[in-house]
Amino acid sequence: ALIVPGISFVQLLDGATGIERWRTEFDSPEDEEFGWSLDSLGDVTGDGVADLVVGARQTASFGPGFGRVRVLNGATGAVVVSY
Repeated sequence: ALIVPGISFVQLLDGATGIERWRTEFDSPEDEEFGWSLDSLGDVTGDGVADLVVGARQTASFGPGFGRVRVLNGATGAVVVSY
C-alpha cells in the first residue's frame, strides 16, 4: 500500500517477478489514507484466492475520527464490500 496526499492505492505485485497484477486506487476525500492498514482475510469470495481487508483511517464522509474498511478481491482488486 502506498499513501500519497490526494491519491491512495493498494497494488498487488507478483512475488516472483515483481510485475503488478492489479491496482485499486481511490482519489477522493472519501478515502483519505486508504491502505493505511491491510491484512489477508482468507478466501471470502470463493474463487480460491485469499482476499484482503484494507482500511482508511480517515474518511471525510463520516466526519473526524471515523475511518472506512473495504474488502478487496485478491484475484482482481475489485471492491467486494465497504463499511
